[in-house]
Amino acid sequence: MNVILCEARLFLRIMKLTDTEAKLAAQLRKQEAYTVRLRYWCLGLGILNLLGAGYIGFSTQHILSDSGSIPQIANLMFSFMYPLFLLMGINGGILIARTIRDWNGNATRALLLALMDEHVEKRDSP
Repeated sequence: MNVILCEARLFLRIMKLTDTEAKLAAQLRKQEAYTVRLRYWCLGLGILNLLGAGYIGFSTQHILSDSGSIPQIANLMFSFMYPLFLLMGINGGILIARTIRDWNGNATRALLLALMDEHVEKRDSP
């Protein structure tokens, strides 16, 4: 890890930021702040997706096990609800996993921005 950090610092010593790269750095800062602000919304949406998938799964299982239902309607209900159940479950899992992974921000982005700040401070100081 130290070798990668030293190589990145060496690269930043000889690097000159163009206007486009400065705009991209500003966009990275906005994205980092935006990610940290939206973590609770993403976590809530993931939980809501998993709860919806659980409800769909439970209701589909209840309809299929009901002895009074017509088998063709039960099969039709299953064929429409099972893909929705899978998509909501996968989407909820992905949202929760990404939120937990990036809870304190993306480590790569934070390291890159810290190195760029360090480079700018050293370059601007006499």
